Amino acid sequence: MTASKEFIHICNQYKHPSFYVAKFPEKINKNVRKAFRLPKDEQLIAFLDSSILSNGKSGVAFCTSGIFYKWINEKYVMSWEQFDQLDFTLKGNASSIMFENGFEMKLSGSNFEAETFSALLEDIKGWLNEETKKKMLPLDRFTETYPKINISEHTLLAICSNYQNEKKKCFAHPNIPIKMVKTLVKKYAVPAEDKIVLVIDTTIFGSSKQGIAICKSGIYWKNDFTVASWETYLSWEAFLQTDIQLNGKYYIEIGEGNLISLAGARMERYDVWRLLTSLQYELNEFNEA
Repeated sequence: MTASKEFIHICNQYKHPSFYVAKFPEKINKNVRKAFRLPKDEQLIAFLDSSILSNGKSGVAFCTSGIFYKWINEKYVMSWEQFDQLDFTLKGNASSIMFENGFEMKLSGSNFEAETFSALLEDIKGWLNEETKKKMLPLDRFTETYPKINISEHTLLAICSNYQNEKKKCFAHPNIPIKMVKTLVKKYAVPAEDKIVLVIDTTIFGSSKQGIAICKSGIYWKNDFTVASWETYLSWEAFLQTDIQLNGKYYIEIGEGNLISLAGARMERYDVWRLLTSLQYELNEFNEA
């Protein structure tokens, strides 16, 4: 889905030499797509350049699937669905915007006042709320066009329970701590009515603010702000369509661009990969039965 006229209109209300909307100089467009690693099919809608040299290599990019952020070596990707659920405030010296999940959007290199950019974000959030009511979010990369899978909690638990190991911070129902469940609902945006079957905590100190949650509806995950991922939730229908691969030293990739970081996990990365591939195999068998 391409950008709507309403979204572009909102952005145009905040014109600034560092803020490009709909039309981009060739050099800026090229540098943004390369530095932010935008997929070929990703439409760039608007871009705030916060690079010191005004070359488009750092800043905030509004795209069809969400917000792409880069500040020097920091990268972060937030889907529009995630953005719609998060509150944000101006940070102390008003040169950056702090989101409730801990992500800090730094704007100091752009000469665009953080207070004004915050107002733009508020306007976008208001528009998103209206679009949500009409069920017309900017883009859903995994729309429910696949055959529906009505897998039972019992079947999922039979697969996941083989991997439970509390010493490695891997908890299966009914042994998931209540505090952890509350964290998942708040930080991972797991609906309160969804049933959590298995949790893998990937934080160093066991806060469970980052990790993986296997639920009745699908798989949720949460990385820290340094690890970008196109998605942080896949329904089981979408999960079946992906390739699951080891990526680099610390990551698992579930489909292109969907990264799960295991840098702080006690559970071996190969065991997590084996769990996910086992789930995919069993779900496929269940779906074809």
